[in-house]
Amino acid sequence: MYESFYGLSASPFRLVPDTRFFYASSGHKRGLAYLRYGLHQGQGFVVVTGRPGTGKSTLVQTLFSELSGQQLVVASLTSTNLGAADILQAVGHSFDVYGEGNNKASLLIAIENFLKAKTRQGKRVILIVDEAHNLPQVSLEELRMLSNFQIGDQPLLQIMLLGQHQLPDMLARPDMEQLSQRVIASCHLKPLNKIETRAYIGHRLQCVGWCGDPSISAEAVAVVYAASTGIPRLINIFCDRMFLAASLDGKHAIDLQQAKAVLAELQQEVAGSFSTVKLEVDDLIGFEPLPGDDFSVAPMPANVAEKKAQADEHSSSTAEHVQTDERSEPDNAVAAVDDKQPTAGCDFEPSFSGDTASESNADATDQNQLMNDASDFVQQRFEPGEQPGFDVEPRVAQVRWWKNPLAIIVLLAVVLVFVALIFMTDIKKVSNRILTDGFFGVSNTLLQLQPEMMLQFEPLPVTDPANQTELPALLLEGNIIVSVEDGMNGT
Repeated sequence: MYESFYGLSASPFRLVPDTRFFYASSGHKRGLAYLRYGLHQGQGFVVVTGRPGTGKSTLVQTLFSELSGQQLVVASLTSTNLGAADILQAVGHSFDVYGEGNNKASLLIAIENFLKAKTRQGKRVILIVDEAHNLPQVSLEELRMLSNFQIGDQPLLQIMLLGQHQLPDMLARPDMEQLSQRVIASCHLKPLNKIETRAYIGHRLQCVGWCGDPSISAEAVAVVYAASTGIPRLINIFCDRMFLAASLDGKHAIDLQQAKAVLAELQQEVAGSFSTVKLEVDDLIGFEPLPGDDFSVAPMPANVAEKKAQADEHSSSTAEHVQTDERSEPDNAVAAVDDKQPTAGCDFEPSFSGDTASESNADATDQNQLMNDASDFVQQRFEPGEQPGFDVEPRVAQVRWWKNPLAIIVLLAVVLVFVALIFMTDIKKVSNRILTDGFFGVSNTLLQLQPEMMLQFEPLPVTDPANQTELPALLLEGNIIVSVEDGMNGT
């Protein structure tokens, strides 16, 4: 419904896994790399785990979309709460392979022959088992036996297990050691963090030609993250309802109040995921609005631009009507301005204090003039759509010195001067020592050997190359070479 209102080419928050909307977060990138490695090995088991809705199925579909040109035979098994005999029947059905009657042996032979035939054709066979944490131990053991099929040293079947956080605990049991030893790659998908949640929303909107309409405030993004805890499926549910509510209200900007209203509706309608969410003040800190400088938006279609202009015009006329009502009741208007007393970061003019207003009550003309000045002042101080009677937090400009080129140049100059002074001091000390003792004096001082150093070595016999006779050993002691002979003192 809201797609046409906001000029979107498709629904951006569908629940069905779709590789077109795959968002490569840091955890999903790592998981995709592990899956590529496991698939490249062509043997054993590959395990993908994570909480419900973290994108396990989308991750696997993205992997196989990259390998669409290769010779792969892929089958998926979703109904996994099956016993040992039923799991084999389900595997055979997924490959369109059937045995004779209910004979288990004939079914195993048929599956093995199918795998051998595909391997001889140069194809690889992969079985994807979803919700694998629901499998009984005997069913997992049957899957392990299927992975033993091979021709020579080439495995015939590779199996991918997708499950929730209970699956690693199952595989870690001592009686599952044989299967766990065959796991060559595994990854665990975690929920998105604050920054990734905002990027995920923007990415899905960009995939459907989002033109920045509607815009999403930083507080609304914070509510989405607090309600979904970063789980992609819950993000999709919340954003889909939020966009629907905004379109029904004719809004082109989603703010905190709109997001909180959607959260209240979901808590009343859906039990479980959203029922325990409690917003705190700290939950609304540390987010950025959408769109931002890091998101490029598509050009706005003409029909959408016209609707947005009409909505803005309606908002402006509503604001003017409110200001006219305030002028018709000067006492109430003065009280509204008087409520906005100076706070930290605000520079309200003293001429709008309550004392000045009370003094001007004696003259009706002066009072009207004061109200006109106050109205102009309020229009300058508040953003469009905000009213002076509301509690509007002051906006304090944040000075970021590292974005100022002049500050960076000054800092670099100070560092360079400090380093130059250090080097000049060291050079001056060395120069003075050379002038005093000479270069060789400095060298001898630096290279002087300590007596205890000579005690660690033994002399080496030296042979005269002319007559092949052994010469006295030489020992370096300080700056004097001493001849050492057995039984005498040398000089």
